Amino acid sequence: MGLAHKVSGLEKTLASLPGSITDLQAADAVLDFIPPVMQVIRDEIRFAARGSFTVPQIRLMANVYGGLSSPTELAEILGVSLPAISKMVDLLVARGFLTREEHPANRKQIVLKLSPKGRSRFLRTQSVARDRVMTGMTLITETQKLDLVKGLAVLAEMMRVRPRRLEESGMTADESDSDLVSATVGNEE
Repeated sequence: MGLAHKVSGLEKTLASLPGSITDLQAADAVLDFIPPVMQVIRDEIRFAARGSFTVPQIRLMANVYGGLSSPTELAEILGVSLPAISKMVDLLVARGFLTREEHPANRKQIVLKLSPKGRSRFLRTQSVARDRVMTGMTLITETQKLDLVKGLAVLAEMMRVRPRRLEESGMTADESDSDLVSATVGNEE
């Protein structure tokens, strides 16, 4: 299905929305719209990387570029195990895209940095992926672009606030997810 067809389908969906929307409808919309968007982004990253990197390697490099330097933090952010991050880091170090350095305050910790070669290749890959995503922007109006960016900013802020609300309630994310599963299973009966 082409992007133009997907955009026209989205316009129909948006046109059918009522003047107001419930929290449940908004949550369903996020869960319906985000996965296909993420698939397109992954496809564009794969194309841009042209077999040089996997999507998880690009995500790791993006986080290092963004300032994360601890393998533990990277494992948590990327949702993988520490051994998986270690393998990825070993490979990227061996290929000359990452460097390992001792943490200045704690010799037991390492700090990951993009090498000049890694930075260059990462930025080139990111630029190609961004250019390919940007071509889709020609299909929507200026107002839709502004609404899109505003909506994404709201979504990002909402996701940042969620963990704080859980902390304030004294509930962990695992407990919240467990309660959600229990409530969902209970509703299916």
